[in-house]
Amino acid sequence: MIYGNHSFQYKMQPLPNPRYIRLIDLEQGAEADLLSISIQVHELESAPPYDALSYTWGDPSSPPVELTMSTADEDVLCHGKPLTVKPNLASALRALRTPSPTPGKLGIPRQELIWIDAICINQEDLVERASQVSMMGEVYGRAETVIVWVGPEDASTDDAMRILETLATVPENTVSAARDSLPLDIRNPGVYSQQLGIEPVQLHEWLGWIALVERNYFRRAWIIQEVVKAQQLVFLCGPRVFAWDAFSAAYSFLQNTRWLEILTPSYILTYLSPAEIPDRYHRFLDPGRHSIEDSAMVVRFARHYLSEVGMSIGLVECLRLFRSSLCSDARDKIFSILSIIDKDSPELKVCPDVRHVDYTIPVPELYLKVAWSSIQATNDLAILKHKEQEVQTKVQGLPSWVPDWTTPHNHTSLDSDDSINHWDASAGLQFHLPPSLGAHQLQVQGICIGSISSLSADSTSVVDFWASSAPLVAGMAATYTSRFDQSVTSRLELLAMTLWRDQFCSLNLSPVQVHSLTISYILWQLHLCCIQSTLAEDDILLEPRPRDQWNWQRKVRENSDNWQPMPLFRPLLALLDEEPTLSPVIVDRDLVLALAEQLVETNQAEMTVDTGIPRTLDDNHAASSAELTNNTSVTVSGEELARYINVGLAHRKIARNDDLGLSLVPECTRPGDEIWVLAGAKTPFILRTGTGSQGSSYRLVGEAFVHHVMKGEVVRGGEVVQDVLIE
Repeated sequence: MIYGNHSFQYKMQPLPNPRYIRLIDLEQGAEADLLSISIQVHELESAPPYDALSYTWGDPSSPPVELTMSTADEDVLCHGKPLTVKPNLASALRALRTPSPTPGKLGIPRQELIWIDAICINQEDLVERASQVSMMGEVYGRAETVIVWVGPEDASTDDAMRILETLATVPENTVSAARDSLPLDIRNPGVYSQQLGIEPVQLHEWLGWIALVERNYFRRAWIIQEVVKAQQLVFLCGPRVFAWDAFSAAYSFLQNTRWLEILTPSYILTYLSPAEIPDRYHRFLDPGRHSIEDSAMVVRFARHYLSEVGMSIGLVECLRLFRSSLCSDARDKIFSILSIIDKDSPELKVCPDVRHVDYTIPVPELYLKVAWSSIQATNDLAILKHKEQEVQTKVQGLPSWVPDWTTPHNHTSLDSDDSINHWDASAGLQFHLPPSLGAHQLQVQGICIGSISSLSADSTSVVDFWASSAPLVAGMAATYTSRFDQSVTSRLELLAMTLWRDQFCSLNLSPVQVHSLTISYILWQLHLCCIQSTLAEDDILLEPRPRDQWNWQRKVRENSDNWQPMPLFRPLLALLDEEPTLSPVIVDRDLVLALAEQLVETNQAEMTVDTGIPRTLDDNHAASSAELTNNTSVTVSGEELARYINVGLAHRKIARNDDLGLSLVPECTRPGDEIWVLAGAKTPFILRTGTGSQGSSYRLVGEAFVHHVMKGEVVRGGEVVQDVLIE
């Protein structure tokens, strides 16, 4: 109900001092009754027991499943006067209006009082808002229970709750034993249910789980600290209740079985026809729904490591981990995590005023301050790897080198924490703090090693990307000699090393196997694209099902245009045929095609490791005996290949420079952009020339991977060091 005359709206009275908080007493009532509350004021340290609500101000629904709820603001009675609240909060208040303090449907004693940010903070008073926000970590930490409202139930809730209850009961040792004896296949519920002793989950029911973890609640920036600081957590989804321990245990199951990697709409729809998908999940059939952003997994990570394990974390690392979280005020990307970062964080030590909550500071100034605090604390340029692509930047007025934390980083940093290579492209080039700390311009030193001559298609278009890679590589000489360390590499070998970013050793593969597998993988990806087009039904693109198998070698020998993949295959096969005889790339076409055929039919490729010395063009590629085991069979799944290759390719292109070979660059890179090794940066960066306010200057495009320059080879080569101004 909305009151027409708002002159009688409830007026919030100022708090006695900044350490006081408001607490809500929610009156009981029937479903049809008006919501009625009263407010008490208490000093935080001496406040009576209370609960705290964690929720999203906006629409709580999951993108693929629409909730049937009011979209209009609603008035609740506060001391008899109307107070306007958002519809999702009104729904939460109705769900909480149960007899208290008896256990009720929460399964725990409910406190008579509850803290809710939208009501307990005067949002119009910026001074009070800043003061209250600065102690929200304490507010949630002192609450008896943090009650998580993920929103009303919907048509998918039954499936989601049944899956959660099923997975939470499986002991980890049972999962390990079953996985070790036989791979757990999510597509065969009749088999794994017997292995694990659980009720089977039909494939379409997993869409209910996806709908739950994609709910907008889990995307909200503020919930990170609310979940981390809570002493006790309980979740409400309409009338459904589940505990944090059950939610966390379900995620442990999905990680241990590795199902978490494949729980996407595209994977599930691969093995379901449209007729097998219930009406409640038809919105998943949108071709754009082939991947998800599992924000709930990020929230679970935060609670587990920052609260249960007690891991400490710095400011910028925290911003990186929770970058996908959303907030309506861009300043809250910083303010919402201040209570969970390490109080001795180096960034806060060198720039203590970053911890000051101030809603009058312009967003560009705040983000610039964070960037400079990182440079001063780390004494390097690590902050640059967090910069999004130029087209993604939303905050106006940011220098090109300062990350916009409101935008998700749509590609993994090349110098990510899971990199086994310990890159340091600028090793030997001393970093000096810029003379003008806090300025918009970043003054550093670096070495320009070349410019971009040509580029592949965007990786967002899979078929165009892979189809364009062969002509790009074909434009190179058959072998490439690095001017920095004089190592010699064939062009196909260089392609493989670039795509893998030199990280293949973690799969216990030799260079010989990696190069063969890379060509097979590209053929497989091109084949998938062709199959998708043939299986299009009602504009829904589906990946191949097990029954869609091909005799690859016979088809290739026929060399017929009637076979859809063949025109796409020819440029790549031509490169394979032209590979130098001493190349470590296996030139046996049948073997490469056999590996690709295995990927099509079984989603995995099996190879035998040979301890013989690989055929190489130089000693740098020889695999050590420790890396190879005699007659050992190595099986690599398609998911593993995607994890190692596709993650690095996300929103990137392959670039060619005849003097440098190949590199991975941001997809917004243009021909003529320059590749630089900057003092204090672990990876090379792409810079774009321009004219700034102080003469010649550059804009930062993003980081790059360039084989043969990732471990200080450029600096050791005696290249000319120049001053660089990045605006």
